[in-house]
Amino acid sequence: MRLNVFLNTYGNRLFVGVLEEQNNRIFFEYAPEFIGTNIPLSPFMLPLKQQVYEDEKRTFDGLFGVFNDSLPDGWGCLLLDRKLQKQGLSYNAITPLQIDKEFTGDIELDSLSMEAGKILQGNASEVLDTLLSLNGSSAGARPKIVALVAKDKQTLIHGSLAHENYEPWLIKFNSSLDDKDIGAKEYIYSLMAKDAGIDMPETYLFPSQNSSGHFGVKRFDRTAEGKVHIRRF
Repeated sequence: MRLNVFLNTYGNRLFVGVLEEQNNRIFFEYAPEFIGTNIPLSPFMLPLKQQVYEDEKRTFDGLFGVFNDSLPDGWGCLLLDRKLQKQGLSYNAITPLQIDKEFTGDIELDSLSMEAGKILQGNASEVLDTLLSLNGSSAGARPKIVALVAKDKQTLIHGSLAHENYEPWLIKFNSSLDDKDIGAKEYIYSLMAKDAGIDMPETYLFPSQNSSGHFGVKRFDRTAEGKVHIRRF
C-alpha cells in the first residue's frame, strides 16, 4: 500500500512525502521539495533528510507518531471496526484504511444519536456509513460528528470546510455511561472556562428531545481558506 502525505496550512497544500507498506513494514521518504521548506514536522524521529525512514521500534505498529496522530481513535476506530465486520474483515488484520464516501442533505442530531447508541451497544445501524463519514477523523472515545452548521444554528449539513453561511462544528453525543445532562454540563463548563479568561472556540448546546442537549464546539482547525494542521501533545 502506498500513500501520499500532505500538510494543509490555511489553504496552502504541501506535498510532504510518501508512506509505503511492504511485508508488514512501513517506510517513509520526504519529497525533495518539502525538505526545502525547512518545516520540522518531527525533528527527532524524522529529520529533514533525503533518506528512507522506518520505525523499527514499531511504537504505533510501524507508523511514525506524526502520522498516527492523524488517525481516529476511540469512537472512530469503533465505527471502522463495525464497517469492516459488515464486509467480513477483521480490524486487527488491516493496515491504515481510507473510506471515502460523499453524503448530502440535512442532519438530524437526535436520529444520529440513537444510531450511535445502537453501535455502542454492539447492534447494527442503518446509517453506519453516514456516521463513519461524519466522524471526520476526530479523536476521543465519545461518539461525535463533524458537520457544517448554519450561523443561526438551525440547520446542519454534511461537510467539514467553511463556506457561505455554514461553519464546521464538532458535536458530541452521549455514550452508554453518560447521564442525560452530560451535554448541558459540558456546555456550562465551557462557559465557565471563558469566564475564567481561557481562550477557546465558540460553543453551543444544540437542542434535543431525548436529553439536555448535544454539546458542540466550533472547529478552529477548519477555515474558509482550508484545513489547518494541528499537532496534539
